[in-house]
Amino acid sequence: MLISLIVPCYNEEEAMPLFYKEASRVAAEMKTSHGADFEFIFVDDGSRDGTLRVARELHAQDPRVRYVSFSRNFGKEAGIYAGLQAARGDYVATMDADLQDPPALLPQMLDTLLTGDYDCAATRRTSRRCVAGSPANSTRSSTRCLIRRLSMVRVISA
Repeated sequence: MLISLIVPCYNEEEAMPLFYKEASRVAAEMKTSHGADFEFIFVDDGSRDGTLRVARELHAQDPRVRYVSFSRNFGKEAGIYAGLQAARGDYVATMDADLQDPPALLPQMLDTLLTGDYDCAATRRTSRRCVAGSPANSTRSSTRCLIRRLSMVRVISA
């Protein structure tokens, strides 16, 4: 089973190595516990810092790392969409690079999908405290999903 982590990035040069280290740790644990392989897809949304350079460096040292780079800032939703298009995984998770979405929750989310009749598992922060060491803004709430499959829905005007 392959899990794709989509990480939209805008000026995340400092956070990306921290995210990669934590996500790699969780990926190693899940390789043992679930037999899961991972790919990390960083989407540089026109950053003005060294985000693209860091993505290239991570890609050079780890073949699981891939990246998409935008010519300018298109917004987080466009970054997620580009990541979904690039993803090859059986399961997909979107996560923020600043660790406000802890990768450590991925095993529980996957267990929920594997043991229940669910297509999507999500987390929601219930307190306003930041994860220790996280540069995240502590007032933001977070919701992230691990998705088994997507379906196309056409909306028709009546």
